[in-house]
Amino acid sequence: MLHSMTGYGSDKFTISDTAYEIIITSLNSKNIDINIRIPQILKSLEIDIRNLLVNKLIRGKVDCTINYDMQKGSPAPKLNENVLKSYLEQINNFSFKYQTSEMENPLATLIKLPGVLEIDKNTLTTADLDIIYKSIENVINQVIEFRRQEGEKTQKDISDKINKIKINTEKIIELKEERDKKIREDLINLTKQLPDNIEIDHNRLEQEILYYLDRLDINEELQRLTAHLAYFEKELQDNVNLSKGKKLAFISQEILREVNTLGNKSNYLAIQQIIVNIKDDIEKIKEQLNNVL
Repeated sequence: MLHSMTGYGSDKFTISDTAYEIIITSLNSKNIDINIRIPQILKSLEIDIRNLLVNKLIRGKVDCTINYDMQKGSPAPKLNENVLKSYLEQINNFSFKYQTSEMENPLATLIKLPGVLEIDKNTLTTADLDIIYKSIENVINQVIEFRRQEGEKTQKDISDKINKIKINTEKIIELKEERDKKIREDLINLTKQLPDNIEIDHNRLEQEILYYLDRLDINEELQRLTAHLAYFEKELQDNVNLSKGKKLAFISQEILREVNTLGNKSNYLAIQQIIVNIKDDIEKIKEQLNNVL
């Protein structure tokens, strides 16, 4: 079963007088790219949250945001004067060194920087942290379910396209004998256009025709294409490995390689028209696989 890399999940809960909201979104990416935005009070949990996201979501551009809103009666944040003083000194030194103008109302800006306002971490108990972790896991499971549903739709669409490609491949196989006959007739007709005073060695001509047909033979390409399509379907239906977008993309590239070779060697309009349709479906599949886990 395919899983998409697109996902969404959210949860809200309250601890004491503080309301929390967790939002996790996921988009396609070549690897795992985690971006976490959490309040200072939860900074100590960031590594654990990151590891959880990596292990559960595997691949994608993942944004995890935790917002909180302290209600009336919640412990007020405390101003860390040492941190604020350090920020001010750095800004003043920078302004003096590079002769820049001083900030207007710097406190309004500095108050938003990490570490300036603190909440006593002791206000979060083990039970509180357990609630937070369970909520994060709940949101991650929502994202996974979202991905599964999106992946199910994508898999059906890709499977339909693979079936179309298989049908078109069978059409090419059916046209092959007709195509070989047409190439042979065209070569013989070319010899008939030669001047009458040129003597033709018919045995040699037959050898040359066979040699030319052998160079244009598409049996191997058709066999490999059929094998690649069967392998693609096998991997598509595999329910053991959830992360297979890259592997399927590689197989689709091999399918396209054989189809391109068929197009170059076919030398027959009816087959070339079918190949155009096959290539169109392959390109659509490759585009869809960009968002598959």
